[in-house]
Order: sequence, then C-alpha cells, then structure tokens
Amino acid sequence: MEVKTKFNISFAEGLKELGKRKLNKSLLEQIIKPIVEKSKRFIKSGKVRPALAKSTIEQRKKIGISQSKPLFKTGALANSLRADTQGIKSSARNNKGEYYAKFHYYGGDNGSPPERKFITAKSEGEYLTSEKSFPDKINKEFKSKFSKLLSNRIRKKKWKNQTES
Repeated sequence: MEVKTKFNISFAEGLKELGKRKLNKSLLEQIIKPIVEKSKRFIKSGKVRPALAKSTIEQRKKIGISQSKPLFKTGALANSLRADTQGIKSSARNNKGEYYAKFHYYGGDNGSPPERKFITAKSEGEYLTSEKSFPDKINKEFKSKFSKLLSNRIRKKKWKNQTES
C-alpha cells in the first residue's frame, strides 16, 4: 500500500509573510508571553536552583527578609520580566542602576552568584530549565507552533485572495 501526501503550502508566500513581520505578533502571543509567565511563576515558587547559600539567607534575615527563595528577595526580577519581539527582557536594576537579570541567569565571573536558569517552560507538568533536553524540547515545540502559524497565515491569505477574485 502506497500513501502519498500533498502539502498545500507555498514557501514563497511564507517568506513574504515573514518579510512583512506579520508573524511577530503571533509568535509573541503564543510562544514568548507564555514562557515569560511560566518563568515568573517559577521564580515566585522558589524552585529555581541552586538554593541560596546559608550566608545569603543569614544576610537576608539581618535586613528583615525571612523567606529564602532564590532570585526573589524583592520580587523585582520576576515582576520585571516581559515579552518583546526580540525575546524576553527584564528592566530590574540593582541599587547601582545596573541591570542584573543576565548576571543571575549566567552567574558571576567568580561563581558568585551561581548560574540560575530561571527562563523556563513546562512540559508534561514538569519545569524545564537548564537540563540538556530543554533546548530540544523548546525547539520542537517552536517548530510545531511555528509551522501551524505559518500554515494558517498562508491559508488565510490564499482564501482571502480567492474570495476577493
């Protein structure tokens, strides 16, 4: 038994759509914004690893902060995360006016603070962060959603053009 599949997708039309940046809004809405929201919840849940050092917990207690969630001293980092057409951005600054999200994400030069991968997504109910399979899972999900978005855009345009003729 032979099975044949025909794809009704014009890649030329797809490239035109990309060139016009019409997909940016869809990608932002369907991929980046959900990752931002999940990352905020991940930080607020206290599940970011590694856990705080005992010395950091002691420093926090001295200034009246009793909780010991990594990356959640004031909530500024989690609350500042936002989706942008260029990716995920943070406006959180320290008392010197320096942006610090990347500093915490990649870690300091001397290992302090340690690297804490807080940009996350959920798959099958589990948080995915810096594990080796994370990029593959995100890439697979992106390809799937991107293909659907592109296909829908092209079909809508083709249908619109046919109805206008």
